[in-house]
Amino acid sequence: MPSAREALATAQSTRNKEFADATFRLADDGVIDTFQLHFYERWTNVPTLLSFLKGELPSGMAIDVWEAGLFWPEFDGDEDLVAAETAQLVYMLLGNGASRVIYLPMQSNSANTDDEMRFGLLDAEFRPRAGFDVIAGLADFTRQGGVTWQDVAGQEG
Repeated sequence: MPSAREALATAQSTRNKEFADATFRLADDGVIDTFQLHFYERWTNVPTLLSFLKGELPSGMAIDVWEAGLFWPEFDGDEDLVAAETAQLVYMLLGNGASRVIYLPMQSNSANTDDEMRFGLLDAEFRPRAGFDVIAGLADFTRQGGVTWQDVAGQEG
């Protein structure tokens, strides 16, 4: 496995940084008014990422998470664990400043197979899974009115 320094020195990493720099310039110049984020990482990475984005983007710019989900190649089959990870991911995104979160996929094309790595909220027969109930519960909670999200620092355990 390459070191972080080696990974960041690749042509693709250099190009990715150039794209990010261009996006931040467009935001600073007022060309865009919302930052769109796609995020398929562990929830424990959310505070660091959103802190970085808020530091790079103009003050108050909305960060919309148009795709959030779990990419989990080593998944062990525990649906309750997927539901807990889903809840933590969505809460951490909203609790660290995302203005909206859209969870994907709704139903994975490999749902209920041994090779599912992106976890749909519905199973292969379109029945709600535990993660669906978590998202529905968070949505109901926010509809109560007067709900405000507070910055939270994530840590496992």
